[in-house]
Amino acid sequence: MGLIKKWVDVRIVQLRLTEEETKELREKLAAMRQKGEEALKRYQTAEVGDDLRELYKDWERCPICSGASPMGGVK
Repeated sequence: MGLIKKWVDVRIVQLRLTEEETKELREKLAAMRQKGEEALKRYQTAEVGDDLRELYKDWERCPICSGASPMGGVK
């Protein structure tokens, strides 16, 4: 999670976005995080198969989603 957050933060700086563009990008990342976390819940409830339920049963959150959009994605 920490590594992904670093990469995303560095990339956002490299893009040299305006404050408004940065806010918009972080909001989009937050929306994608929500979709990712919904998918994780589906995996954990076996809506997509027993093998995925077993694989993700102990995950509290997706580290990639959380790293890309910490605290809901808006800073």
